[in-house]
Amino acid sequence: AGPSVRVVQADLHNEAHAAAVQRLTGDFSQGPWGLRGGARLPAATLEALVPAMRAHGGVTCWLAERRPGEFVGFASAISSFSSYSAGEVLNVHDLYVDPTHRGAGIGSQLLGAVAEAAAGKGCAKVTLEMHPDNRDALRVYERAGFEFALRFGEKKIS
Repeated sequence: AGPSVRVVQADLHNEAHAAAVQRLTGDFSQGPWGLRGGARLPAATLEALVPAMRAHGGVTCWLAERRPGEFVGFASAISSFSSYSAGEVLNVHDLYVDPTHRGAGIGSQLLGAVAEAAAGKGCAKVTLEMHPDNRDALRVYERAGFEFALRFGEKKIS
């Protein structure tokens, strides 16, 4: 176990929150499940990240705050639509906890905040995708009630 955290919905116009989302996204991209082979996202991408999230309008982020101003994890989710449910869904795009704070339930707290927000918006469900070899994440997601029955594919456009 580790220190308790407070999960807050990020205000992407707040400088401290924006900087934390940018830093944690960079850290996530550099890790084994960041799908970049250990390379950090380019500085230009990280600098464009928060303005692009604000412009998109459908992105919501949450931060795990250990102490005031010390952010040790984050989740981002994107509003989408399910034709099978005829309703809005939230897709968890990123979930990351600093390695020194893993095992303390922070990922579960972040997922709980996403689920609470989804319920508050009347969403039909919360979805996510993950690397199939990330067994630690799979356990967190299954404990949070996620079921994995679909495969996810992507085609890069640019």
